[in-house]
Amino acid sequence: MHILKLWIWPGLAAVACLTALAIWFEAGGVEADLKARALAALRQDSAWAQVSLKGRDLTLTGLAPDQESRSTALEIAGAVYGVRVARDNSTLLPEEKPYRFTAEKTSNGVLLSGFVPNEAARAGIITGLSNLLPGIAVTDQMKLARGAPEGLVDLVNYGMAAFTRFSTGSLELTDHTLQVSGHALNPDDHDIALEALAAPPPAGGRVGSVDITPAAATNGYSWSASITAGSMDLTGYAPDAGARSGIVAAVQAAHPDLTVNDDMRFATGVPAGVDWQTAVGEALAVASHLSEGSVSIRGRVLDVSGQAVDSTHFRQVQERLAGGLAGGLVLGTADIGGEGQ
Repeated sequence: MHILKLWIWPGLAAVACLTALAIWFEAGGVEADLKARALAALRQDSAWAQVSLKGRDLTLTGLAPDQESRSTALEIAGAVYGVRVARDNSTLLPEEKPYRFTAEKTSNGVLLSGFVPNEAARAGIITGLSNLLPGIAVTDQMKLARGAPEGLVDLVNYGMAAFTRFSTGSLELTDHTLQVSGHALNPDDHDIALEALAAPPPAGGRVGSVDITPAAATNGYSWSASITAGSMDLTGYAPDAGARSGIVAAVQAAHPDLTVNDDMRFATGVPAGVDWQTAVGEALAVASHLSEGSVSIRGRVLDVSGQAVDSTHFRQVQERLAGGLAGGLVLGTADIGGEGQ
């Protein structure tokens, strides 16, 4: 009997130990399987979510972008076959008010900072930027936060489209309001960027301000006005929006019967010693004596050609040109026809 006890008790202990190990390994396998399937189910629409398991009881963790996403993730995880109970231990992202996003283009690339609501938005912004400027270096300092305006990615991509026309620039989005600034690559890009940002932004957005620094003029600083029957075409450069609108207003005031076609562009490079707006005003005063023709400024030189309205205007324009020019201009060529010369 004593010998049997010596054999039986160690055997029972071994069986109990092996049984416990089998149960432990089986439970571990069940937990690993449930976790893998739960994460796979969450991956598409709730990638932020993490899970832990104790047996078949699941606990949801992670930073949820909003309450709706939190509820959706819990529902998805709880519907995984084999999960007995699903509990929510996730937390909400911090909320930002106002909600800000910034993109800055420099010679080294583009720096993205501020906030995005989720990883999908982050990816959408980076993809949009990479499509606009292939190969550009992107530094991502965006953080996750709740409170994003509806259509944030579309608003950001709308504003960043101007970066293709800038050597350097920045975009600031505060809630639904965009502020865009930059240095134009060339005069044509300046106008293209202005036209693009004049289009209504998506998602109920608003363009609060646009500040584009003009590029240098190409092939010298110039301006001209061409007069034909019933219209005046303005081309060349203006140093800023104020000067450009002032020139158009001066033409419309002096010639209310003419259709004014404004094809001027913004550029820097006004010659030293020239007051550009005064110089253009002088050229327009000369043009007022012409029924057709053109006045043009290249650097500091004014050239005039065309037909005087009548003999009186012919004499007046000759006297004006002979008396010296305002704004720092000097006379180049003057080829003016008119009755009674």
